[in-house]
Amino acid sequence: MQGQIRVQGICLKKEREGKKVVAELAWKDQVVSGEAREEGASTFRLAALAVVEAINRILPEDYRLSLEGIEVIHLRQNDAVIVHVAFLHRERREDLVGSTLLLGRHPLEVGVYAVLDAAQRRVEGVLEKR
Repeated sequence: MQGQIRVQGICLKKEREGKKVVAELAWKDQVVSGEAREEGASTFRLAALAVVEAINRILPEDYRLSLEGIEVIHLRQNDAVIVHVAFLHRERREDLVGSTLLLGRHPLEVGVYAVLDAAQRRVEGVLEKR
């Protein structure tokens, strides 16, 4: 049976120095977390950075995911968040793009699900081969 990366939880914590986002992901029987702090960053960006860190904790050592950019775009009836991530393996780089609509979603969810939209299939393919 194929595994699937699942979101276990995501939370925003206010700290003296600013804000921090912690994301928890599950892969089969493993739960990993990632966190992000960045002065002046949007909640979307912090959530995306946290989920990228969590994914990197479950990837084999010679694979890495990197958040290259995140933007809000205005569509006719709804706004969307678009992410650009790089999937790195040794000397190879694969650019991936994902998106999710904002309508009715918390900014934390939007950052997480946009990254998963971009990278989930590729990451799960690597994890299944281990």
